[in-house]
Amino acid sequence: MTLMNVYAPIEEKEEEVKDYFYQQTEGTYGSIPSNDIKVILGDLTAKIGKEKEYRGVTGIETLHDTTNRNGIKLTDFAESKNLIISSTYFLHKNIHKRIWAAPDGVTFNQIDHVLTEKQFAMNILDVRTLRGANCDSDHYLVQVKYRCKISCQRSKQYEKCKKFNIDKIMESDKREAFQNKIKEINDNRANKEVTVEGIWVDFKTAIITEAERTLGYQETQDNREWFNEECRESINLKNKKYMERPTRARNEVYKEARRKADKICRKKKQAFLNEQLLQMEEDFKNNKTKNAFGRIKYMKGFKPKTEFI
Repeated sequence: MTLMNVYAPIEEKEEEVKDYFYQQTEGTYGSIPSNDIKVILGDLTAKIGKEKEYRGVTGIETLHDTTNRNGIKLTDFAESKNLIISSTYFLHKNIHKRIWAAPDGVTFNQIDHVLTEKQFAMNILDVRTLRGANCDSDHYLVQVKYRCKISCQRSKQYEKCKKFNIDKIMESDKREAFQNKIKEINDNRANKEVTVEGIWVDFKTAIITEAERTLGYQETQDNREWFNEECRESINLKNKKYMERPTRARNEVYKEARRKADKICRKKKQAFLNEQLLQMEEDFKNNKTKNAFGRIKYMKGFKPKTEFI
């Protein structure tokens, strides 16, 4: 499955800008492997109406009655790629279709959409907005319920491989323990029949047993080691202010709490990164290149698990 997130130009933008956006979108969509399930979602700034001529691409459960120019471009793109706009197919109250709220508190639009291929349309069970979620935005959170079709092919489940703490092998007493264990294997092998399988089993068992006893396993690293209790308290305070009844004074208090939380998190993360850089420099000086490159890989980032929730 490939999720393609987009952000379209607003209605007042020039036609050249909109055409360039859809050219980029079409090129990116075409580069996705053909055997992937493709889902397009994001802020498309398009109002979809209830016109009959678009009924093959859109549903009737929309917030608007007429389609604007951005909506026409979106429906043309969807029809050319054999897509449907799934966010217009599910029956909900109008308050659960509203996605963007104007500053006047009266005007609401449905401009964020979810598009999927027609052959996989039944996989999407529901699309609606969640008005109570803290998104820190003038857009409401859009919830998509997706049903994955699980393959019948069963694959063997493997346990996650644990890694030994091989840094300890640099210590002299640890090396001696391994050397003594290998010597013991050689002494015992001389008294029995030698086979390739027997040598391998003895060697593997001895190494694993001795490594567990002397080295132990590496501890699981937290990808956000800098996130401490102070960060958590500041974010909880910001969320508490957000959930209060909105007034002008409370909005200012919330904005101040948000700025404070962001400042604390940035400060903690920067201090952690500076410490990692100093440790990296020490590792290079002490010829601990494995540790140094491990820190470089950690700081470059990690790939998240691809789970659709």
